[in-house]
Amino acid sequence: ALNAPVTDERPGLARADAPDTSRKAAASVAVRSGTQRGRTLVSLYLGGAATDYEIQQRLDIAPNSQRPRRIELVNDGYVEPATFTREHDGQQWTVWALTRAGAYLAQRLARVSGF
Repeated sequence: ALNAPVTDERPGLARADAPDTSRKAAASVAVRSGTQRGRTLVSLYLGGAATDYEIQQRLDIAPNSQRPRRIELVNDGYVEPATFTREHDGQQWTVWALTRAGAYLAQRLARVSGF
């Protein structure tokens, strides 16, 4: 149903030396509408490919919160590096784009979120 929350059952990340409670918490995390991972996917879907800096600006997310979410999305196969870079403050930055699976999930998340 369209009103049902859209999720993906891939777990979050935990350090190799993380305690059991952290591992259990990471295992319970899924990509959902309204979460930082979900918002990142929808941002890339609606706004197009972007650097980490651009994603942070779009979503008003701190770098130390946004980068780990993007890394999780890359590891899950939803986001990949684009074939080009962009310059910010004199440095070249990787541009991140949705994979086919990422675009599919982002489209579902955007629909549920009312975009």
